[in-house]
Amino acid sequence: MTDALIDRALEEARVAFACRSAIIHEHREIRCPYSVVGRIRLECDGIHRTVYLKRVKADGIGNAAASRRVQLEYETLHSLFEHFRGHAIGGVPRPLALFAEEAALLTEEVPGKALMDLIGRYAKRFVFGLSEDVLAQHCASAGAWLREFQSFTAQGRARFNCEGLMQYCEGRLNALVALPSSGIDPDFVRRFREYMHRRYREIEGKADTIVGRHNDFSPHNILIHEGRVSVIDFGFFDRDSYLYDLCKFWFQLECMKVSPLYRKSSIDRLQQSFFAGYGSAPAVSDPAFEMVASRYFITRMVTMAKEGMRTAIGGWIDRRSYRWCLDWLAARVVDA
Repeated sequence: MTDALIDRALEEARVAFACRSAIIHEHREIRCPYSVVGRIRLECDGIHRTVYLKRVKADGIGNAAASRRVQLEYETLHSLFEHFRGHAIGGVPRPLALFAEEAALLTEEVPGKALMDLIGRYAKRFVFGLSEDVLAQHCASAGAWLREFQSFTAQGRARFNCEGLMQYCEGRLNALVALPSSGIDPDFVRRFREYMHRRYREIEGKADTIVGRHNDFSPHNILIHEGRVSVIDFGFFDRDSYLYDLCKFWFQLECMKVSPLYRKSSIDRLQQSFFAGYGSAPAVSDPAFEMVASRYFITRMVTMAKEGMRTAIGGWIDRRSYRWCLDWLAARVVDA
């Protein structure tokens, strides 16, 4: 990030916090796949504060698209922050400034620990500390937050967008076809297409609920502090079926069952608590839910194939996870 952008962010923070002077004590950059995030610790009139300066990368999308993306994220955060202001369940980070020409935005840090870190630490076998009851309550709170978010961003009813989902999945399956060891060939892609069309015919006459979609509603983007839930990273916010965010949370926990480090019964309970907090428990075998789940199984396979497997025990778990994803898909396309 440029010094000029950091200076502008410092001035905007000073104004937002209504302080006479703001001094940077620490600036650390976090490089993410689609953005660069600067974590900046400030001293504002003797009070320590932390802000995040996020700049969207223009690689592959261009400067104009990067600027539009960050502007949408800022507007989304502003709207949600006002909606959740004073809400007992939690909220989102406070947006402080938008730098559209730099494809960057500034937000205030929200306190809390990532729910994924809490689950990853305390849902393991023979680990004591935070009780399973507390973890279950956190997951229920995450479900309640999602319900409130979707109610606020609801867009009405429409036909399930099977075409868009198919385009997303096929593009990634074709990328796997190019990898000899992926286990995916053109015939698999053909049978997957037939499977998706068959499942879609089961729900073709039913209207879907269209809502705001976080697009990465995962425990690693959910912060817990004193029982309150804050959700971060709205960089890919759009609108689509209510099932996507619901399924993404379920899927992230489902993946943990592959590892022998975790108790399956504990993960089952956390998934059930999440659905209970949301207010309903969709059947994972429901045609629409299963179609959406296919997207996440395929995306996980592509990610592992591109990034490569870890070494030692981590590599064994990665290979086991990849095979689990492949088997899940294969079981559904076998009769297509």
